[in-house]
Amino acid sequence: MIKYIYICLLSGLLSSQLLVAQDIIGVASHRFQYVCKYKKDSLKQGYFNDLFFLDTGNNLSRFYSQITHLRDSVQAAMLAEGENIYVIQEELRKYGRGNLYIIVKTPERIVFSDRLVTSRFYYTEDTPDFQWKLLEDTCSILGYLCQKATGNYGGRTWIAWFTSAIPLSDGPYKFAGLPGLIVRISDDRDYFIFELKGVESRNTPIMQAFGPKYQKIDKKRYLQICYRVWTEGFDPSGRVTARVTDAQGRDVTDEKIPYIPIELY
Repeated sequence: MIKYIYICLLSGLLSSQLLVAQDIIGVASHRFQYVCKYKKDSLKQGYFNDLFFLDTGNNLSRFYSQITHLRDSVQAAMLAEGENIYVIQEELRKYGRGNLYIIVKTPERIVFSDRLVTSRFYYTEDTPDFQWKLLEDTCSILGYLCQKATGNYGGRTWIAWFTSAIPLSDGPYKFAGLPGLIVRISDDRDYFIFELKGVESRNTPIMQAFGPKYQKIDKKRYLQICYRVWTEGFDPSGRVTARVTDAQGRDVTDEKIPYIPIELY
């Protein structure tokens, strides 16, 4: 946990300076809010939590953490006003922490970006074939009649509930391809759970997933680096070197910490 906090702190202070203006690639007509619960250690009870936005437009969507978006906006405004970095960090504590990745989807392609310590990466991939299997099971979620489907992606089996009442072939994270919006989805071990929380009409820009400071990388290489960042405190840029101690003052820099990736490699 100490390493996790240390890495996030570095990401916030060193990798999230004033945000670089990103290209506007479309306009969102709707925003779907998802609660995400995820585990980092399979042996421990409880979940980490995040809130996500799925902004959708004409054959285009952007999925990103509401918490991180809010933190970035507050930090950018305070930096522009010349506020002290320590004052900024104290202000950001009240918002909690969210995932840093951003996903932009079209029917043909996915663009994925992330910030790892002091580095920024992005990769592209063809829209996955989730091999969805439609089942007869139904349930009600948020008042929507939903149908069950199962599929495979990233080395995991996923159980999805979608509704044809919202005829949008999209969903949280990279998931799409069903005849209706995915309202809830989880892997078969419940390490990751996304569930729709709310819907609203919008008329806001959809931004690209990455800016000019991002380095294009192979997806497999990204997954390998990401695993090392979270389990070893690895900095892919090589610029950050520090010893990390736990609450008892023990040096835990070289100890591996639990981490469950959403996609396996």
